Amino acid sequence: MRTVKSVLIVTRMGYVEGVFTSFRALANSQGATRINIEGEYESYTESELKDIAANGQTFTYFGEKCRISARTLNR
Repeated sequence: MRTVKSVLIVTRMGYVEGVFTSFRALANSQGATRINIEGEYESYTESELKDIAANGQTFTYFGEKCRISARTLNR
């Protein structure tokens, strides 16, 4: 049996907005952004996304507040 790790992006209403194979893939997707101190959008880093998932915080994914759910799936 092979295990596959999935990183799910879940909205406040419980809908899955995105599925990624790693936090790095999510960080490179350009969908997970925040506004920096200069008022410009910037992407989250892989380690920042891991911290957000570990702490159960919300983040912005294509303009919508979401949470991260990391799961290991058996195939």
